[in-house]
Amino acid sequence: MVDVFKDELETLIDRAQQVGIPAAEAFSGYLFNCIEDYYNKAGFVPKAIADTIIEQVYAALRKSKYSHSVIDSLDDVKYVMYYDLTHR
Repeated sequence: MVDVFKDELETLIDRAQQVGIPAAEAFSGYLFNCIEDYYNKAGFVPKAIADTIIEQVYAALRKSKYSHSVIDSLDDVKYVMYYDLTHR
């Protein structure tokens, strides 16, 4: 899935930046939507699944042309995502 995520992320971030949305915001929105999609289909998201989704999307970002312009570490991504998931 990493290659699919990479292609989708690059397209999404390109379009987002054209309308003034920062790359980091587009990335975190994409990741949130991936986890939310799983939740909507299954009714719950085990932490192991959420971690796997986060890790794969992060790996995709690292393979993309935006690899150094969004978020520094996997730990930062997990912190932001778990905060968003528990406070939205």
